[in-house]
Amino acid sequence: MSQGKVYCGRRGPSGRCSVLVLPSNAKGYNLPHIVRHSPDGFEWGYGGSGPADLALSLLTDATSGGVAEVRYQQFKADIVANLDRNHWELTGGEISQWLTLHRSMTPPREQAKAAEGGAT
Repeated sequence: MSQGKVYCGRRGPSGRCSVLVLPSNAKGYNLPHIVRHSPDGFEWGYGGSGPADLALSLLTDATSGGVAEVRYQQFKADIVANLDRNHWELTGGEISQWLTLHRSMTPPREQAKAAEGGAT
């Protein structure tokens, strides 16, 4: 888990969204877009395809294993859909706290798949 990271989302003047990852001890980088639902890129502040890709990409960057595949739609609904439309920051610690809460609610079968790196 990368608790020392800070994720910064910004909407530019043209409306284009970007997410910068700032590790505590390394140079920042753009969050890689895992294209699952939205070929047009990230979005946030509502529950759609761009926010789903952002949720999946955030959880994949912040964790190891298949937990992102199991939890990204709920993370979208709980966190990404509620982010400020113009700019936001989310820490690795906040993601970790959310995951800790939701891991306890994951059925054992899904926990096993996540540990193996599989999707449900």
